Amino acid sequence: MFERATREKFRFNSPQGALSAEDLWDLPLTSDRANRANLNDIAKELNKTLKAKNDEEYFVEPKRATDTTTPIMFER
Repeated sequence: MFERATREKFRFNSPQGALSAEDLWDLPLTSDRANRANLNDIAKELNKTLKAKNDEEYFVEPKRATDTTTPIMFER
């Protein structure tokens, strides 16, 4: 997964802006300060993104590209 994340230049949204996969190694699991990047908040946002994409309801099945990046970004 790390190889794919670095080759495809995955970026993770945080209060400090977009972070690379390598930047995640330097983050704390949680933070007691508001607006400070931490792994827990990044994981929560990725989970919300996955749920939103899976909960979309359509009456007519649209043609859409499958998102293979977000599940990999959220993989533990």
